[in-house]
Amino acid sequence: MNLIVRQMNYNDLDACSKISIKARIDLWEKYDHTIYPRKYLKEKLKLYKPAILRKFIDDKDKYAFVAEVEDEVVGLALGKVTYGISDISWIAVDPEWQGEGIGRKILETIIEYSKSRDVTK
Repeated sequence: MNLIVRQMNYNDLDACSKISIKARIDLWEKYDHTIYPRKYLKEKLKLYKPAILRKFIDDKDKYAFVAEVEDEVVGLALGKVTYGISDISWIAVDPEWQGEGIGRKILETIIEYSKSRDVTK
């Protein structure tokens, strides 16, 4: 498997939106449905519109990474760096690709990026 993690760009927005929605639905169906009503799921899905994801590309204090396998986006992470703290807002791997070490590679990339931004926490 040829896995790379790189910064997200505008061409990735639709794929990242689809993966985020797919992963959130999968999470809700497996676990959250016993705690949260479907209304909760519908509200969360609104957060994954391309226009909202785009803000993580445009804002210098935020970061957005994608994981690719053979030129296909299979995962993503969004977050921000403020006050020396790296805060991961969302990380998702397409359910069909989970269990392949993709999430781990994304986290390793975030850690390296955060160190380059002098993050202490």
